[in-house]
Amino acid sequence: MLNRFLKKLILLTMLGGGCSMLGSCSSTQSEKLLDETPITINIPSKISNDILSITLPKCAFFLNERERKALDKGELTTEKVVFNYDIYAYSGNIKNKFECQAINSSRFRVLNELQPIYPLSSGQVMSGYDYLEKINDLLGKKIIEKKGKVQKRFVNKSQDMLLINGMSNQTTPFELTYMKYDGSYNRPSSYSYSVLTVVRDKFYFQYEFIILVPENRHGHNSPDYNTDFAEKFRDVIQSNGNVLDHSELTQGFVDNNERVVKFINGHSVLTK
Repeated sequence: MLNRFLKKLILLTMLGGGCSMLGSCSSTQSEKLLDETPITINIPSKISNDILSITLPKCAFFLNERERKALDKGELTTEKVVFNYDIYAYSGNIKNKFECQAINSSRFRVLNELQPIYPLSSGQVMSGYDYLEKINDLLGKKIIEKKGKVQKRFVNKSQDMLLINGMSNQTTPFELTYMKYDGSYNRPSSYSYSVLTVVRDKFYFQYEFIILVPENRHGHNSPDYNTDFAEKFRDVIQSNGNVLDHSELTQGFVDNNERVVKFINGHSVLTK
């Protein structure tokens, strides 16, 4: 999963800046490239007749040529949407400040996809937490241990995963995949976590949570981001501790995920 993330990571070479999605752009050359015209993209559910319609500035989406042409004729209906955001947008973003990424921005960006849950290969239709639990069973991600509202599951020899549902203030189930400690403190995997979360019960969204170590802040305002709990979570892993004994750290990921999902829900509607 982390390799997939790294393949999607794009480092753009020219200097530039972002633009607040709900505010106005400044007059820098790169920000003039951002188009904040609101557009709506529809994603039909694969397990019901529902349609998720999400409306955001055009610069918030990564669009291919076909999608751009469809938008010129009206609203776009597609099987998934790809967001064009700063790489740290989902990492301890306590003020939920999402920024579009200019084409010639020097910041990293990552392409995160929002797409529908599909029926299982058997044709069985499941949604929400039931889907996450069943799909992980089918993929052979066996339960290692359960504690409270969290399941710890085996992913492969280098990764484990937490399946989390029903913790304090949690409305949306999700899974958190992390690298096991192998003696290396400096690899990207030592401070990056993959999250796959349910959205409106019938869709899912995958993103990366990245610890904002000082050398990687890239001008981010520290009061706007808090990744302390994720750093402590990493420390538990690196000391060969049991992450299930630290529900207060898992709660940090829960609170963060609720902010991410709240942002998506706040800009979308589900209709028949």
